[in-house]
Amino acid sequence: MSKFSDQVGLTACTQHYRIDSDRVDAFRNAIESNCKKIPPTYVTIFRDGEFELLDKLKIPLNQILHAEQEYEYIEDLILNENYTVQTVFVKCVEKKGKSGRMAFLTFESRINLNEKTVLISKSHMVFREKS
Repeated sequence: MSKFSDQVGLTACTQHYRIDSDRVDAFRNAIESNCKKIPPTYVTIFRDGEFELLDKLKIPLNQILHAEQEYEYIEDLILNENYTVQTVFVKCVEKKGKSGRMAFLTFESRINLNEKTVLISKSHMVFREKS
């Protein structure tokens, strides 16, 4: 399974997102939020780069457990702006347990507005190799 550790630094293609009020309203409704601002977890939808990297790593989604999500806001998100997102596979810790081999994976996404990072998102996942 060490092939994952060897792939740390793998980068997804730059993704492009526009934050528009219809999508924000739909997200608010989905999470039953009355918040007037863009919900802090809205950037959860900016995860295409993670799925691209999982595909490049040949990791099937049915063997992944999403363990944790972190957001570091540098600036607030703004409606009707275009953002770019760059996602990188930044960390892998591999372990062997009684039930088989596991890898703890971390992906970091930098959300940028006009080439300036406004938010950093980290996704932590666990991959369990089928025995």
